[in-house]
Amino acid sequence: MSDSRAVSVSILKGGVGKSTIAVNLSERLAAKENNVLFIDIDPNGHASIGLGFKSEYRAGDTLGPVILEDQPPEDSIHSTEWGFDVLPSSTELETVEDQLRSVSFGDVKIRQEIVEPLLDNRYDYIVMDSPAYLGKLSDNSLVASQNVIVPLTPGAESI
Repeated sequence: MSDSRAVSVSILKGGVGKSTIAVNLSERLAAKENNVLFIDIDPNGHASIGLGFKSEYRAGDTLGPVILEDQPPEDSIHSTEWGFDVLPSSTELETVEDQLRSVSFGDVKIRQEIVEPLLDNRYDYIVMDSPAYLGKLSDNSLVASQNVIVPLTPGAESI
């Protein structure tokens, strides 16, 4: 049995450090000599932009073609100076969210098109930054990983 893992960092609230946790988890796993892919599934793209992929985010041709058009994920993956690879978010993800509603098996596209082909074969870990809302993209993230980190802060608003 493999020790490889896919994990989603997910919570249905913005501004709680979800993207920061996902990026730092990716960096720490890579620092321990693991091959790590960070996937920014959040349409706001804060993690992608913060990692220096602003032009890729604005180009709008990263995750959508991989999920919906059978484009190989390797075509959209970029290396970082922090030792992990990134499949950045893009402006098109809100449209992709809508399109996934009418696609057969729309909840398993990220698992089929990215996680299954790349986990074990190329990457030891895949870390996903999920959207902060319910929808097809967040469903895809959770189905693809089956491992979840939920950032919570102590206080009534986290309950």
